[in-house]
Amino acid sequence: MKILLLCLLSTISLCHGLVPFLDGGKGMPKMYDCYFNDQLSKQAATAISKAISAGKMNIQVEFPPVPNVEEVKFGTPLNQMFGKKIAPDLKMKYLPGSNLSRNLIAYSNVYWAKRFAGALKGGALGGKPIGVLSAEQVDFTDILNMGDLSRSGKIFTDKARKEGRNGEAIICINPGGEETWPRLVSAHGQPNCPFVVMNNSYSTSYDLGNKKGFEEAYYLKRISKGFVFRSFPGPWEAYLEKPDGTVELLASYKTKPLLREVSELVRETSFKRLHDGLYKQQLYMVENVCLERTTAGSDRSDETIQMTPLSCPPLLLLQSSSPILSSEQCAALIEYFNHNTATEGAAHDYAKSLLGDVHDIIDKVTNCPRHDDETKLPRYVRYYPRLINEEILFDSKRLNDVLLPDGCHVDTNNGKLFRHITAILYLTDNASDNCNFGGGTTFPLAMPWIGEGAAADKVNDNALLSSATRLLERKIHHTKADSDQSAISDGRRLEMACVNSFNRDQANKNASHNTMGVRVMPQAGKLIFFHNINDDGMPDATSFHGGEELINILADEQSNRSVGRTKDILVFFKEISIGSFSDMNSFADCVAKARQWTIQTYYSCKT
Repeated sequence: MKILLLCLLSTISLCHGLVPFLDGGKGMPKMYDCYFNDQLSKQAATAISKAISAGKMNIQVEFPPVPNVEEVKFGTPLNQMFGKKIAPDLKMKYLPGSNLSRNLIAYSNVYWAKRFAGALKGGALGGKPIGVLSAEQVDFTDILNMGDLSRSGKIFTDKARKEGRNGEAIICINPGGEETWPRLVSAHGQPNCPFVVMNNSYSTSYDLGNKKGFEEAYYLKRISKGFVFRSFPGPWEAYLEKPDGTVELLASYKTKPLLREVSELVRETSFKRLHDGLYKQQLYMVENVCLERTTAGSDRSDETIQMTPLSCPPLLLLQSSSPILSSEQCAALIEYFNHNTATEGAAHDYAKSLLGDVHDIIDKVTNCPRHDDETKLPRYVRYYPRLINEEILFDSKRLNDVLLPDGCHVDTNNGKLFRHITAILYLTDNASDNCNFGGGTTFPLAMPWIGEGAAADKVNDNALLSSATRLLERKIHHTKADSDQSAISDGRRLEMACVNSFNRDQANKNASHNTMGVRVMPQAGKLIFFHNINDDGMPDATSFHGGEELINILADEQSNRSVGRTKDILVFFKEISIGSFSDMNSFADCVAKARQWTIQTYYSCKT
């Protein structure tokens, strides 16, 4: 009897242990393990299934599609690890330069759609067809294993409409602003069938979830100092992210709270804990870092950094008149970011103090003091040279593919609509010579600044400005996200304008010009900054820009040796604090105030 009882208890314990394994468990998934142990996919699939069982047909599913999504463009080790995880499932190859590595978010969303398809079709025994539609840069022919997904296509295309089947459930990836969702359902949905909108890259409501009646079945959003989480039919939950990376549940809400309400709770709790001494060790470390930075950077505190305009308004683009760091200091930062920022030692401490100095300079020259909603560590980007045949320089289409493989973008892309200023610190010199080209940062819609009295508020290529404006009206903030990649598409027009600026500068490097397009070449220690948002609070079409690759001409004398130069930059983003505005109008007021300060401080002409 005792043996039987022990066996029964063991069985019960085992079954209890399997419940989280089967449905992903309760509460917010563990970051970032949940991407690799299937916890996230099981939680979301379970929530979708429960929502459908409860009669919810229009469903929203929202979570970061890749771990460390903020850095996906730069391919962090965590991004690469996830790419290698999903590659076998999609039967694709994850290699440098492959479609999967270059468009990891887009293909990851297809991976997630595959994982959720079973919940929509009715489980393992269900037979409902599942279609996946995307607005992203996905070539579905690359994916050799679509699993339970019965068809694929692009949203709002005639082909996708005609291929719809009776009784078909739809997963719509990155569908755009929620005002278009009812039209999507009308165009592609079937009566009484599930329609899931998944992982929209931005929100037009500036709040949690949506206002179009779609049930937020699974929702995971990072906010300052924590997360917001909801898994149907459970409550909305606010989590605090603690210094060790774990999270703590702060509050549950029976109904969807306001984003501002949750953000204030999490942020204020974090500050209170810090000042109450609950994180004494972390506070001690922060104080020491600040002390080191003050000591190390004191020799720069009284220096005046002069910023000079590079473009006429409406684009506010400025560059430091001289380097803010020496070549040796730039080299120290390159070493710091290339050999793990978590290491210790004198060189590490020195680099951290330099980084603090740069933050202080950017705060001062933009008149935008950093705050807790901003990312503390800048993005470090390194470009390696690409060897090409000289003939490519004379073929604009091929040159575009080599020079700007990532196209052009505005820095409000990936839903970062509060990001109103970008600053770039160049850490290397990348001047062109007979064999080395590229490396510039090109603003194709910028009108070069030619001093006081320059024609402000004018762009002399209205067709190009219209292309940029149309992209933003279609909620496309990156040219590679434009489904139309033909030579006459809006995205391609912007990219070719960048190529034209490159060709212009190569043809006459020393000439001053007043034609549209500003190309900034890297000089070690030089700083630029520009505004991404207009006075009305909307992304500035003239702020589209592209980062050029380094190009080396393959010549006989260098074909057998490696080319060692790189292009290294640090990118800093200034954001409007979520606590400083309550609606779109007050957000626009904050943006306009920052822009006006820049104009009054650095531009003599008034707009």
